[in-house]
Amino acid sequence: MNASCSQRYLGPDHIVRAHSGWLVRLIAMIATTTWIVACAPALEVKPIALSSDPTAQIKSLKEALDTARKNEVHLFSPTWFARADASSSEAAGLRERGGDIQTMLTAVARGRAELEQANRFAGIARTELAESYQARKDAIAAGAAELYGRDFGSVEARFRALGEDVENENLSSARNDGKNVVQVYRELELRAIKEHTLGEARRLIDTAIDNGAHRNAPRSLKEAQSSLAATDKFITGNPRATQEIQARASDTLRRASYLNIVLQQVKTWGGISLEDQIRSVDSGLTKIDATLAGDSQDRQVQTLDQHMDDIQQRVRVLVDNQRFLNSELSSLQEQRRREVAETLKRETEYQATIAKSSAEEARAAAALENEKDLAARFARVQQMFSKNEAEVYRQGNDLLIRLKGLNFEVGKAYVLPEHYPLLTKVMQASRIVDAGSMTVEGHTDTSGTAAVNQVLSQERAAVVKAYLVNNGGFSAELINAIGFGPDKPIAANTTADGRRLNRRTDVILNTR
Repeated sequence: MNASCSQRYLGPDHIVRAHSGWLVRLIAMIATTTWIVACAPALEVKPIALSSDPTAQIKSLKEALDTARKNEVHLFSPTWFARADASSSEAAGLRERGGDIQTMLTAVARGRAELEQANRFAGIARTELAESYQARKDAIAAGAAELYGRDFGSVEARFRALGEDVENENLSSARNDGKNVVQVYRELELRAIKEHTLGEARRLIDTAIDNGAHRNAPRSLKEAQSSLAATDKFITGNPRATQEIQARASDTLRRASYLNIVLQQVKTWGGISLEDQIRSVDSGLTKIDATLAGDSQDRQVQTLDQHMDDIQQRVRVLVDNQRFLNSELSSLQEQRRREVAETLKRETEYQATIAKSSAEEARAAAALENEKDLAARFARVQQMFSKNEAEVYRQGNDLLIRLKGLNFEVGKAYVLPEHYPLLTKVMQASRIVDAGSMTVEGHTDTSGTAAVNQVLSQERAAVVKAYLVNNGGFSAELINAIGFGPDKPIAANTTADGRRLNRRTDVILNTR
């Protein structure tokens, strides 16, 4: 105990209340409490005039406590905040029971003084415990509190103890213990990040091992395990590299999924002769080759490698043709836009020359005609989509297409073949309304962390944009892809249907 301590916490009622309050806490904290009660400088409790309205005074103290709680004062100065909160409750209880007004106002005055102390120590703690506090925030953001409740609760108690060290003016202890607290929070954050990003892949690999992957698919197992280990190591060294982590984790998940597919195929073919396996693969390649060639005529006998080379060559030709057509279409669209702009310019100049007096009337008529034309185009687009495919809304001169039929799987960001017809209709709608540009908005539900959802929604918007650019001939510069994460829900995230609706993509066609 500090030998220089000579002042005492004023008033016997303070001592009794403080002592009884701590008796319900951990026995190990009695020494700390005794120090604060016995050796802390006397509180400057400013009395409140008896003429004051006790109800208003109690409300004011409660509001001050609520503000302090929002500012997390209770984290940085737990003892003094608890005392202020107890004084507030004491005053409120006296009011409800019709107690003595002076005693009521005394409790409020004492609570204000205690809250002032809490704010003072919190200001010191925010500086001294800055690193510990940031580590705590990062762990919470990563989902550690939900995933590892017991471990998180344990380190939370240690963080509270740091605040008590600051209250006791034992800054050296707070700094030393704070280093260990930071380390524990960081470990929990890392565990949470790895669980969110690699948990599914790890479980798929474990399932494959249980199903005999060591014996039946050793190469695929080794590739999946190597990818898992590399991604795990990268996360350990770069826990803030969100986009790179997501990309690596997606690759690891793909390899783990492929491992299970290979394992299943090996088991399926386990009872089939090698000749039948080769014939089955050859039959499939022949069908693909015939489809790409656009006919079903008999072809010369080929090896499997020759079949693959033939298919790859045909695909290259198709890709080159598609790129050429996209380029030509983009050029034609740009030329048409220039022609329309030039025509409108000449028409405007002509109208201004021959009839200045009727300029406003001409513009109003043109606007009305344009409005009718836009309304007809928008109505035509609305009729294109079924209610299960999309909802179409007009927003001024823009058109919003809410793609209800484009439901991404949880945690995934890729377009499936079943979505191609719907996206083709989006491209057709763009041409009908003569959209000058587009905005693709990606949205998610609240599953997972906000950071991961933000990246996932951006990736979903990006893959839709890529499909429109690659297959619709649109210029990439004219399509803006934005991810909003879970920030703009259209349904409650408390139900499976609501979360499914929130995992959506909106396409906005800008006609102006």
